[in-house]
Amino acid sequence: MKNKRIYILLFIYVLLASLVIYLFDGTGDSGDSIHHYQFSKYAPQHPENFFNLWAKPLFVLLSCPFAQFGFVGIIIFNALVSLFTLFFILLTTGLGLSQARPPLVDEMGFADSILLNGKIVSMDDRTSVPDTPGRLYEAMAIKGDKIMALGTNDEIRQLAGSRTRVVDVEGKTVIPGLIATHYHLFINAARTYGPGQGLVDPSVKVTVVAEKTAEGTAKKLRDSIANAVQVQSIPAGQWITVDLREGQENRGGTINTWLYHGVINRRHIDPATSDHPVI
Repeated sequence: MKNKRIYILLFIYVLLASLVIYLFDGTGDSGDSIHHYQFSKYAPQHPENFFNLWAKPLFVLLSCPFAQFGFVGIIIFNALVSLFTLFFILLTTGLGLSQARPPLVDEMGFADSILLNGKIVSMDDRTSVPDTPGRLYEAMAIKGDKIMALGTNDEIRQLAGSRTRVVDVEGKTVIPGLIATHYHLFINAARTYGPGQGLVDPSVKVTVVAEKTAEGTAKKLRDSIANAVQVQSIPAGQWITVDLREGQENRGGTINTWLYHGVINRRHIDPATSDHPVI
């Protein structure tokens, strides 16, 4: 709609300029305008006119072809110069013939940052297509602490202003931030995808239910590991994985507290075996 109004405005301007050209047969001035016209008119016969500082060499050079058609030619030249000036102002201020701003910019303002030339993983279709990373996008716009838009380089560039930070990620992969900063990704990954990739945990599994006290739990750990080594004839160097579970009489998080605070540590486990790494 904005561009349509601009086109109408330019059309009206051209129409008025055409009327001026038709109705007036002079320059509208009997002074300097006549002299400038003469310098341009006779420049082909007197090349020094092109270098006359008073006559303005650039004006003489540009208007000379038009001046060969008399005053009408000069009027046409002036109309074209003013039309070009108007066009340039509208173009550079974003009010005219340049492409209208995307509605998203009107709603949110220009992006703070944009990422270009990337492989941006959206994770947006995982619910409908399980076990996929989602669609991959070429570029991303960021506003504040939110993703403003995903799309192609050309689409996202339209959301950038003069103060937008532009980052070329050079084909690298961009993934969503991990909100859970403490998460054992390798455990779920190994369980879900490991067998299909031939990655099977070769360790011997030992399950131990915690006692009410740290001392009792540490003793139970040692005894369970030593018993597993003896009964299963576990060869030296074989890993042993202990699944330490909360006892029914303990408060939730008790074993985590013992382990994180070092109340139960490797000094309590090492005596069970010196030949088997334990995790």
